[in-house]
Amino acid sequence: MACSGRVSLVIAALLLLVAAAPQGSAGSGAVPQPRAPLPPSAVEPSSTLTDGNASFYTYETMTDELKQMAAEHPDIVQLHDLTAMIESRFGFQKTWQGRSVWGVRVSNSPVFNDPDRAKLIIEGSHHGDEWMGFQTAMKLIEVLVKGYQQKQLQNVSGINASSSNWSTSRLSWLVDNRDIWVIPMVNPDGNTYDQSIAASGGIWRKNCRDNDQNGVFDPNVDGVDINRNYPFMWGANMKGLVGPGAGQTTQDTSVWTSSQYHGPPDNFDDDGDAAFAGMPDRWPQHNGPDWNGIDEDPVDGLDNDGDGKVDEDTDGGFSEPETCAVEALFNALDSDGDHQNGRSDVSIAISLHSYTGVVMWPWGYTDAPSPDDSLLAQIGTKMAEFPGYDAYKSSDMYRTSGDTSDWFYGEMGALPFVIELGKSGQGGFHPPVTMIDNISVPNVEALLYAVEVSDVADDANEMGAPSIDIGTPELSHAPRKTTEAGREYPVEVRIVNSTNLSPDGLKVQYRVDGGPWSFIKMSPAGEGRYRAAIPGQRAGSVVDYFIQAKDVFNNTNTLPRYGPYDHFGFRVTGLPVEAAGWVLLMVVPLAAAAVVWKFRREALARFIGLLRGQRA
Repeated sequence: MACSGRVSLVIAALLLLVAAAPQGSAGSGAVPQPRAPLPPSAVEPSSTLTDGNASFYTYETMTDELKQMAAEHPDIVQLHDLTAMIESRFGFQKTWQGRSVWGVRVSNSPVFNDPDRAKLIIEGSHHGDEWMGFQTAMKLIEVLVKGYQQKQLQNVSGINASSSNWSTSRLSWLVDNRDIWVIPMVNPDGNTYDQSIAASGGIWRKNCRDNDQNGVFDPNVDGVDINRNYPFMWGANMKGLVGPGAGQTTQDTSVWTSSQYHGPPDNFDDDGDAAFAGMPDRWPQHNGPDWNGIDEDPVDGLDNDGDGKVDEDTDGGFSEPETCAVEALFNALDSDGDHQNGRSDVSIAISLHSYTGVVMWPWGYTDAPSPDDSLLAQIGTKMAEFPGYDAYKSSDMYRTSGDTSDWFYGEMGALPFVIELGKSGQGGFHPPVTMIDNISVPNVEALLYAVEVSDVADDANEMGAPSIDIGTPELSHAPRKTTEAGREYPVEVRIVNSTNLSPDGLKVQYRVDGGPWSFIKMSPAGEGRYRAAIPGQRAGSVVDYFIQAKDVFNNTNTLPRYGPYDHFGFRVTGLPVEAAGWVLLMVVPLAAAAVVWKFRREALARFIGLLRGQRA
């Protein structure tokens, strides 16, 4: 009886607390229900955006260009409205002001989620005031499209088309062997509003969420920092999970007016085990024991409620259409549908920000190193070499929680990087248009490096290796320039790390006089050597070939590196068939004439001899 009385008292107290709790007050983070989009901000042309020779994209001009590229290059460019792919209880299908978050896929594979391709996601401009994010993302798309099987790189500003980094062979090979996803402008509402106030010295970081639900965008109270709105370690300040480092905090807050407001708490029973269904969460897990079963298993990689499941009842994050759009793309690229082994199918994910001149990797919420710190440092340090940036762990700058990079890594299992575009003296958040190429081009080189190593990086990540140097086969070959007509052309390859070569994984691909490619399997010849022979060809033929190796990690390597766009070649010497025919046409009559002449000369000699005999 005493026990049941205590239970009744507890229940009554809980109900009183629920009833007394303020709803929707400033800073409470109540989640608005879907409503008609707010009136969009307008951007008037100004000298801040253009100088007549170059210009920054607006949402409208970016959208127009993406649609045009997709229409003109449907074989390699597909444009997707990521906001239309969102599956959320909030019913998001556009941003708060009715815009789309566009995702661009650059790949020659017709398969949306090709299981044989390494996948990358590159995002620009989570923050409205960071214009170089979408500029650099768009420059990457332009380079890939104009470099693919074409000679249009000379039309891309800032590019040295004669450099090997920008070779059409390399760019075409990347499009043929990777799935490259680019989200140029993650925050179109924030970017648009920031551009509308930039000429008068204004600046805007957040999106345009209607925090007070009054139907009017008010920059004094509205907006969420969407780079604090991912669920992994969301609100780490409130959870006390920012150690080691006593007294430090992360750069996020629950205050609406802050530029780093992380969005409202979830307050939703995601796993259906709440003691009081439909009631908001008043006893969050991070403040002690969870009494009502709401938000009791936040996204932190732990089974907080001991039910055998991990991270199934988040306490915050994904309250915004922009972050939900990013999640929708990751989910679409998850071939098994459940992020098997805690990993999505995305190899590398990169978020472009401004402006510090640095490449960073997790963790952001804590000073502790990530399990893959050595691997991330190797790739990140190499990427930083192209623009000449520093490279270090995210928390070495300052701590952030609920950010995109920690979510990429902690929840999706991708290898994540942040590039802070631009250095001191290059114009800050709103650089002059004359700095666009100076900032974007070397960072596109860094992105292309990440695209190229994404396959082996994915394998290293899966293996837990500290480096991308995991022993993939390395090929060497000494080509000859000619061979004689009808004779086989021997091809010998030496391989380092041949133990990682897939069985029957080594081939010679060849073509004759620009025709279709054929292949021949290579056979081991001892001491790391493999051999094959290209069949004999007629004289005058030109044969192109390259060597293709598939390793046990299912990666394909070629020699030359970007075959078939780069290849070896040889000429077949000897007299061409056509020439031989003409020779026969000439020689036979001449030979016949010679025989006739010889016969006539001998006959004449005999006739003269007869005459002389008669005279005698």
